[in-house]
Amino acid sequence: MRFIFPLLTVVYATVALVFGLASLALVGLAAVELWHAVTPGGTTALSARAAAAIESIGLITVALMALEMSQTVVEEEVLRRVHVSAPTPVRRYLSPFLVVVLVALSI
Repeated sequence: MRFIFPLLTVVYATVALVFGLASLALVGLAAVELWHAVTPGGTTALSARAAAAIESIGLITVALMALEMSQTVVEEEVLRRVHVSAPTPVRRYLSPFLVVVLVALSI
């Protein structure tokens, strides 16, 4: 049973890395989208430019959620190495996790 915990730590670290890379990719896509929305010229209507700017803000918000998920996984599963079984640590862990998930779902 002891050999499973280091394996799970590697899996959690990999998932956190994927969340972090996805966050960086989303920020890059949002920057490109915002650049296309605010650069002058072209025949794009003002309403389409505003929609693209708003969409880039949404992408940045989702990127922030992915980065927050990465940070939460690293802090709670990789660095702490404490098995969460008592009610108080479970509440402390679930509160930020649920806030991040609810914000992402509301967007």
